[in-house]
Amino acid sequence: MIGEPCVFKATVPRPVPPETIASIHLFLESLPQFSPTDLTLVLDREPGTYIHPSEEFQDQGWLATYQKPRWADLPTALDWAYELLETFKVERFLTVRQPMLVLDWGRSDEYFFYRYSHHYQATQQEILKSLGSLLPGPTANFQTGEILHEEIASLLRIYAKLDKTPDIIFLWCGSFLDTAANWPDELLHLMPNLNGPQPAFVAYSTNGANHFGRIAAKFLDVTLPERTTDAELLHTTLPWGARTRLFCHDSLNNVDAYKFCFCYIRPLQEYPPVRLEIPPKVPLKEIDRLLDRVMAHIILNPNIL
Repeated sequence: MIGEPCVFKATVPRPVPPETIASIHLFLESLPQFSPTDLTLVLDREPGTYIHPSEEFQDQGWLATYQKPRWADLPTALDWAYELLETFKVERFLTVRQPMLVLDWGRSDEYFFYRYSHHYQATQQEILKSLGSLLPGPTANFQTGEILHEEIASLLRIYAKLDKTPDIIFLWCGSFLDTAANWPDELLHLMPNLNGPQPAFVAYSTNGANHFGRIAAKFLDVTLPERTTDAELLHTTLPWGARTRLFCHDSLNNVDAYKFCFCYIRPLQEYPPVRLEIPPKVPLKEIDRLLDRVMAHIILNPNIL
């Protein structure tokens, strides 16, 4: 029997020239020295959204919170993580697409949400998992925002039922930045529900955002290769255990639901930085403690990336 040949299509990004990388790294390391106006990037002129440096840049001399690795080795980092999270509870929510074969009309996609509850005691954690079906249907349902709408609705139902105690963190494997760019109405619905007295909420993402890269390219008048990401550019700049200073996503029209902060953290020595996004309700003085706990959780659960 002769089968039909299979063709796989893939895009291989062009490597970034070393001299370009060197100039961008130098720029990233000196970001706080520049005027906030220079570092402002308009994302969408129609609704008037943009990003700009946070207040942290006013008193800091470098992009990262640490200039060398925070821990000497992995066992030290693990001890730090368990000590920081002892008696804490981390709730995590993510959506997964699973292809399904349907006899009537071929292949379909089934979307599921997963909720994980992590309870930390001393040097161990107890993990509870629950599963729920979101919405069956073709991938087009995601492109139109239908899947995201159901995901956010399910997320808010869970979030509303959590204990209103300060020792809980809710992690969403999603992105405010993506939502703002592609489905702004969903962001306008989501953000007001996260700014009440509920537990701390943090979104985390490993997608290919390039906001820092775009600022650097504009400022240095260079052209970065297509698909160059912020995580790639920060990989050799951001020490293990550090985070970048906060940037703010804002609205020219003062629409509060467009406002949040984001930064990159480096919880794993071998893995590129991860972006975290935080609702504006978290006071600046509490940001470090909150993001350290998220970093500790990823150190103890690297598989979530």
